[in-house]
Formats: sequence, C-alpha cells, structure tokens
Amino acid sequence: MLTELTALLITQTAFWSEARVNKIPTTSAIPDVARQTPSPKIVRVTAAQVQTEQIAGSWFHTLSLKAANQTEGNVTRIVVNYEIYAANTTRLVAAGKANLQPQNLLPNEEAQAQIMVDQGGRVKVTLVEWVSSDQGYKSFEQMEEFPAP
Repeated sequence: MLTELTALLITQTAFWSEARVNKIPTTSAIPDVARQTPSPKIVRVTAAQVQTEQIAGSWFHTLSLKAANQTEGNVTRIVVNYEIYAANTTRLVAAGKANLQPQNLLPNEEAQAQIMVDQGGRVKVTLVEWVSSDQGYKSFEQMEEFPAP
C-alpha cells in the first residue's frame, strides 16, 4: 500500500509541475479592447445655467437646461431634477424638476428646457430620469454642478 501511495503522490506532483502551472492563462492574455469599460448608456445634462435679467425694475431668472441622449435607443419623458445654490455660498435657494422638450429623442439627439425660477445662482443637476423604449424607467444620478455665468 505504501508503494501505491508513493506512486499516486509522484503522479500528482508531476501533474502540477512548474511547467504545467506556467501554462495557466493570465490577464495579460486578454486583449486591451476586452478590458475597456464601456461608457454608460445614459441621458446626461450637458449644459445648465440660470440667466438673470432686470425688466422694468423687476428681476427675472430663467433656468436653461440641455441634455443629450447617449443611449442606443429612443427615450421619452426626460425629467431633470436640479438644485440652485446662491452664487458664492453653499446656501440652497431653489430646487425642482424640469420636463425637457422634445419629449421623444432618438440616439445622439438633444432636448432642452427653459423655466422661470425664483432665484439665480449655481445649478447642480442631481438626477436625470427618462423612459427607454426597450428597458422602461431609467435614471442617472448625475450630481454635477454647473458654474454661474
């Protein structure tokens, strides 16, 4: 029995010898193309600002938003959630949602919105929501601040 165990041990050692172990594939064998992380397929706000103007002694503030469909399909009902902060502070002065037009976007098309807001300042886009024709409700937590003009 001892000779049988010795023979088995020798066979196992030969199986896992250094020459055999070196033939195990490594990540260096994977092409660079396979390692690249694909860009997310989202709807992203590309521009946001509050324009302030004085007309007949009254101040008016207009929030302008522009978003691009970076998905591979049609999207509808794009809604942008935003926050507006005072120009040189962290004080939140307004928050809300804006519906972008046109309502139906093909891939790589843009939509925009202009809405009246109560105060001017820096715009922070917090969430972009849309409906995808093939995947249903989708959202992207953008959390990007756009500087005041």
